Amino acid sequence: MLDIPIPLNEEIIIYITDLKYGKHKNIFVEAAYENILFEFSVFSSNHYSSADNQFSFKILNEDKQLETPDFNLIAKFDITKSGYLKCLSARVYE
Repeated sequence: MLDIPIPLNEEIIIYITDLKYGKHKNIFVEAAYENILFEFSVFSSNHYSSADNQFSFKILNEDKQLETPDFNLIAKFDITKSGYLKCLSARVYE
């Protein structure tokens, strides 16, 4: 069993700490949940969005560069067959 530092298949509040482009048409998202840092990827094939397509992690500034947002998200995660975190849903926490 993989040691996953966050609850799976339930909504949690996260804060994005870093966004960067990966090598495989993906964006690496580093996020924090209750002071625990974790990473996951979103892919161009899904418009860099959560699986439900409700939130895109391709957040750009005026210079078209990735920018870490200054707000919390409500998100839900699961594990892929290959053992990676997958963001099932995400929306801005208000």
